[in-house]
Amino acid sequence: MKAVVKTRLGDGAVELLEVPKPSLSYGQVLVEVKAAGVCGSDVHFYRGRYDAYLNPPVILGHEFSGTVVELGEGARDVKVGSRVTVETHARVCGKCMFCNTGQYNLCMERVAFGYGTNGAFTGYVAAPSNRVHELPEKVSFDEGALTEPVAVVHHAVVDRTPLVPGCTAAILGPGPIGLLVLQTAKMMGAGFVAVTGLPSDAKRLELAERLGADLAIDVRKEDAVAEVRKASRGYGADVVFETSGSAQAMRQAIQMVRSGGQITRIGHGAGEMSIDLDPITVRQITIQGTFSHTWKNWEGALQEMASGKVSVKDLITHRLPISRWKEAFELMERQESVKIILYPGA
Repeated sequence: MKAVVKTRLGDGAVELLEVPKPSLSYGQVLVEVKAAGVCGSDVHFYRGRYDAYLNPPVILGHEFSGTVVELGEGARDVKVGSRVTVETHARVCGKCMFCNTGQYNLCMERVAFGYGTNGAFTGYVAAPSNRVHELPEKVSFDEGALTEPVAVVHHAVVDRTPLVPGCTAAILGPGPIGLLVLQTAKMMGAGFVAVTGLPSDAKRLELAERLGADLAIDVRKEDAVAEVRKASRGYGADVVFETSGSAQAMRQAIQMVRSGGQITRIGHGAGEMSIDLDPITVRQITIQGTFSHTWKNWEGALQEMASGKVSVKDLITHRLPISRWKEAFELMERQESVKIILYPGA
């Protein structure tokens, strides 16, 4: 079968190669991949920016859906023929404090599809049966492939952020995660939601408005902090979601949040950054990190998509065969896409 493989560390070193179909270990199922989403992290892996996480040679791709075609010994609660999506967690230890308290996303031995072990930019994936979720009837394979970012956002917004009906929220970065935070915040009852971006995000900011943003701000044309304060009687946002990973956005988040408010940081990748900590102290600002997802977030995400409360269909801008993976990555780099679906069988 064909696979998009990161062959070594560093910039580039990604090829479309012929690889064998995976064999099953105890408790695993074989999933025939029907659709796979391209994440911004896939491009970072391609460019060598996230080498610390990589275990090459490895098949990229961690957002996917498909059909169960084979059950391994010990596989439970899954049937052949089921339409499914699979969590990013390929392996966790199952014994540590985090695993024993349902926080297996924080397991120190966690291995993830698409960079720690072989992922979904290929025809078949061997997946642990206890990380497989059946797709609701109303959720297509394309939508199911994007369950992972919806689950990430469900964890960040529903589990980790004190978002109450009528509150003011600001979202820094109108990428896929930011646009999903927007929809989830509205679903949770946020009264006013502002989304900020750069001039290169113009189309994404337009999409944010169509998805319900009360204010979409180009930070190079308008003073985003002043606009958010104006919309909140001078206080600032009750909650700010930093989804871009940039140091400048994090500094802006501290200026934008109200005293006693919370910043939830979902974006990462900026590395070390210089931030004045005094405003965090004297204004009693809470900064909350959030990472990945757990079982309940996936089930919550699937329910949100099935009910139409959160739409990923509006985010899909391109659909390509897996042979055109490089074109997909280049579209992402040029910010000419929002979400791209790759089809291994095409």
